[in-house]
Amino acid sequence: MAWFTYVPHNVFYIFSHFYLEEIVALLIALTVSLSLVTANHVLTDADLFWWTIMGCWASLGCALLYKMGVLCNPRFAKAPEHDEPSVREPEDYSKFGAPAQVERDVILDGTSFRDSAGRRVHLRGINVGGMSKMPIGSNSSQSTIPYGEGATFVGRPFALEEADVHLQRLRAWGLTFLRFIVTWEALEPRVPGEYDTEYIQYLVEIIRKCREYGISVLIDPHQDAWSRWTGGDGAPRWTLEKIGFDPEKLSESGACFLHQSHLADESDPKGFFPKMSWPVNNLFYPAATMWAIFFAGEDYAPKTKIGDENAGAYLRRHYYGAVSALAEALKDEPNVLGFETLNEPNMGWVGRALSLDKFNAPQPLGYLMSPWETIQLANGKSLKLPKYGEDFKYLGHFALNENHTKVFLPGYRDPWYDNGVWDYDANGKMRLLKKRYFDLKTKEDFQTRYMRPFWRDFAKAVTSKMPDGIIFLGPTMDMEWPKLHVATKDDVPEDTRIVWAPHWYDGPTLQYSNYRTWLGCEIATYGLKFDVGPGVAPNTHKRCLRNLKASGKDVGPTLLGEVGIPWCGDYGSTDRAMNDTMEAVESSDLQAVTVWNYVPYNTKEMQDGWNKEDLSIFTSEPNPRADSNGGPHLRMPSVVRPYAFKLAGKLVSARFDGLHDDKCFIMRFEQDPAAKTNRSEIFVPLGVHYPRGVDVEVSDGSYELDKARQTLTFSHDPQVLSHWLCIRHRPCMDNAPSSRMPASKLFASSPLLEARA
Repeated sequence: MAWFTYVPHNVFYIFSHFYLEEIVALLIALTVSLSLVTANHVLTDADLFWWTIMGCWASLGCALLYKMGVLCNPRFAKAPEHDEPSVREPEDYSKFGAPAQVERDVILDGTSFRDSAGRRVHLRGINVGGMSKMPIGSNSSQSTIPYGEGATFVGRPFALEEADVHLQRLRAWGLTFLRFIVTWEALEPRVPGEYDTEYIQYLVEIIRKCREYGISVLIDPHQDAWSRWTGGDGAPRWTLEKIGFDPEKLSESGACFLHQSHLADESDPKGFFPKMSWPVNNLFYPAATMWAIFFAGEDYAPKTKIGDENAGAYLRRHYYGAVSALAEALKDEPNVLGFETLNEPNMGWVGRALSLDKFNAPQPLGYLMSPWETIQLANGKSLKLPKYGEDFKYLGHFALNENHTKVFLPGYRDPWYDNGVWDYDANGKMRLLKKRYFDLKTKEDFQTRYMRPFWRDFAKAVTSKMPDGIIFLGPTMDMEWPKLHVATKDDVPEDTRIVWAPHWYDGPTLQYSNYRTWLGCEIATYGLKFDVGPGVAPNTHKRCLRNLKASGKDVGPTLLGEVGIPWCGDYGSTDRAMNDTMEAVESSDLQAVTVWNYVPYNTKEMQDGWNKEDLSIFTSEPNPRADSNGGPHLRMPSVVRPYAFKLAGKLVSARFDGLHDDKCFIMRFEQDPAAKTNRSEIFVPLGVHYPRGVDVEVSDGSYELDKARQTLTFSHDPQVLSHWLCIRHRPCMDNAPSSRMPASKLFASSPLLEARA
């Protein structure tokens, strides 16, 4: 059971007024005080030596207390005097190109992507984009959920006539591999088996436009918490109706937690929607029911049928059909590398650690309710439940479903009643019969029993239309206790090109929009692990991403499908967090990464347009720099970085310092017998980071810089086994004396480029 369920709610309310640093300071003070009292009792007759030891311990405690209570405390942090982006963007991005991205003929060689010359290819890109979860012209800050005539996804992520502007930006930033967001709802919106041909044709045209700019695409069938009516996005409304749910009553009953129904600010705690609270919907009745039926209907809901077919088989069949229809439309577009299976598929209640009458989640956020309580709400019972806001703030107990709304359409009832999970007693009261109903039915884990056949059938649906398409396997998301999932050879569908595609975020920063370098969170195979100490976060991040890359080594290359940073309140701290995250990506040598995310219409008020998320690297707000054009701008410049696009060797280490004017990029690599050429292509973002030009040093061979394509070609000496490259921003004055350390000495003396194990 979750640790915080044993703590009185009012304790959280008291401590919610403190920053995390202040709570740590209080714990330090308590520890030191108790230690000194104990030591004084034990060492009453001790000599000077022991009293000196006690004094040193007390001094250390005071220093730590001051550091955590004052120096690291956001309460005392000074606001930046001039809060603005650290770079001056070019006025015209059309002048800045990039190397053309590889297409579907890219070679998968073990854990590497390679081109026809045997060079290792690094796919650097971005998710486009968060607003594609919602129909055009809508966002989750509206009190209604648009549906029916006029609700269309045509124009998501941006209108075809605006595409040139956006694609020029992305190309100039070197983000030439797009994880392109589509939803099942957008493909098959209103009737099972009836596809939106206008939307599919729009996708074909926008993807062809991408190819004009040398940009390749991965299709991501996206979802979060099942659908827009259950607190997220993804599945069509009719999937809920086929199970017997009335989508309009789901939020009214309190059985799910929608942003659209909670638009108040913190002054109205019942109507307030805390940021990053949407994931709890995966554990609430509507989404958890849909997940159980979709993946495991044959095991857990055998009596729930649509026509004569098990409801789970019916839903999966239609999902595969929608994806197959899109694959048919895109099969002749060579810049479509392939399809991801499903964004962050969820286990819901299946295989949960506790019984249905127990609450379990990593932290208190939103309403705290057990599965049994959400079942009761869906069936018309009113309950008074605790609600938590951001930073563990207890908001109070509130009555839900006071109108005793049932969520079912006429003629339908709860599928868990039909399948014997609960019934009514002699007095007409609901009673839970099978507390452990969602225990796994066999000794197989969720990935083996449910994800493996799902991946296999999905791959068949895509490759039957696009035989050379790559299938990107998306692992499950466990909301009760997040852990690292590992792919095995048995997970791989036969005769299919496979890429492992997990996600990773710096959890504390994502949750609290505040980058704390003293706190690191690691998701391991056994669960969560926290690191605490001065500056531990960057090293924790690097270890996380190395483990994540290794989790897919048995099936093929790894794509880090999502990684990103929320807006942390100012440009400096946000970009520092992004820089440290991207350094971790470089340290792990992940060859493929798509950052979350690019939203063309991000604003301060609307943010990314979905559930109060604000992770877009770009904003349409006016640029505050005095030397800018005052228009939309890149607000996280550190996401734009030099990188080895095509490397004729094996990368040993690489690092880019995006926070200083020197903009030093240093890379070391070794000979690779598989490479048929000695020419490596390095993307160099001249427009963003090197407006004065670059100074380049190489270990051997020669180089040439194509400014129009922002590409440096390094031709190394084939007779030399190890090579290095250093790129730095040219000083302001060409004739000014330089205090820079020569690159050769930098490589010899700096720990920045330690070889990876």
